[in-house]
Amino acid sequence: PVAVVGLGCGTLAAYGKAGQKMVFYEINRDVIDVAGDPLYFTYLYEAKKRGVNTEIIEGDGRLNLAKAPYNYYKLIILDAFNSDSIPTHLLTREALDLYLSKLKPEGVIAFQVTNNYYNLKPLIKALAKSRELPVLYRNDYDIAREKRRYPTEWVVMTRNQITLDRLSELGWKEIEAGKDKIRLWTDDYSNPIKLLITPFS
Repeated sequence: PVAVVGLGCGTLAAYGKAGQKMVFYEINRDVIDVAGDPLYFTYLYEAKKRGVNTEIIEGDGRLNLAKAPYNYYKLIILDAFNSDSIPTHLLTREALDLYLSKLKPEGVIAFQVTNNYYNLKPLIKALAKSRELPVLYRNDYDIAREKRRYPTEWVVMTRNQITLDRLSELGWKEIEAGKDKIRLWTDDYSNPIKLLITPFS
């Protein structure tokens, strides 16, 4: 089973396989309605036709993910950070502990961190380090320019060495250490301004 926090237009359903369960957590009712209408987007529609067991849970992703069974998901995807108003409560130490509690021991947590305003990689690296989790990232900027489409950037955490080795073979890299030390975000502290790509002058 796979968990996806942030439905968007349902693009990630395109990766679902017959018999696989994909649970999407989405807070916005309008997003759910549009993504589920094949007049606009067909990702969810086509996934169901292939035999993917898709489920959409409406409401705050973190609160609803807390209701999932422990050690349940093989993959948890956080895909809610592309706007200029990021949900900081999904990037705290307590949030990471929640994800780990719902993840199988050899599972993977993936963050889609493409953003025009914030560089979230240093924070995610700090979060991973706090729990002794290996972390890798990759972007497809070169391919995106070649194909004239929007680029994406991903960060993954996992203790699965086989997965880490395979990702490394595919060009995933370690996140470089930044100049500034990043203070971990918690449910009592966050500082998005610190992660701005272009700081205020």
